[in-house]
Amino acid sequence: PADTIGTVEVNGQTSPQAGVVTVYSASYDGPAPQGDVTYTWTATPSTGVTLAAGDKPEEQVITFTTAASVVSTAIKCVINDSSASDDGANDTLTVVPHFVIGTGTVAGGNTTVVKDVATAAYSVTFTGASSPAADDLVYAWTSTPTSGSFSSATSATPTFTATAAGDYQIKCTVTSADSDPGSVVCTQKALTVTDS
Repeated sequence: PADTIGTVEVNGQTSPQAGVVTVYSASYDGPAPQGDVTYTWTATPSTGVTLAAGDKPEEQVITFTTAASVVSTAIKCVINDSSASDDGANDTLTVVPHFVIGTGTVAGGNTTVVKDVATAAYSVTFTGASSPAADDLVYAWTSTPTSGSFSSATSATPTFTATAAGDYQIKCTVTSADSDPGSVVCTQKALTVTDS
């Protein structure tokens, strides 16, 4: 019988984690010999997407590496066999990558400052986060009590200046439009403010 590729199917995760290697595979149900076929993979759009050969001819290793890649993406595989009547048979899988914020912890800052003399600088560190997640994060800093102010309550690295003595808890809530979960309350940092 004449070679045919038949129906092509692309398989893999439809919601892959950005920054993590994901393996996709293609299969076909026609009698074309495996040794005669070639696989050509594309990602559309391709910005921030890396493609590499997998361990098997029918596999492709794909990584979504930047904020620009976290959009609906068409993963397409074209199977060619020059002697097949349906040479160029293909399939497309639509995927939507996502970031993972991970666990946030407020870092930096002194543990004790003197009111009206010193400020404390803070940042957030993440555990288990997708490497490009910082491209997509929004920060909201608060203090309890509220006697004092941040240089910018929406900055990734603000400073806090207290206006009254006391024991403070510095907190940051991190939100994201393209990450899981959509919001994370970071582990707080204690700050003691003295009068002198």
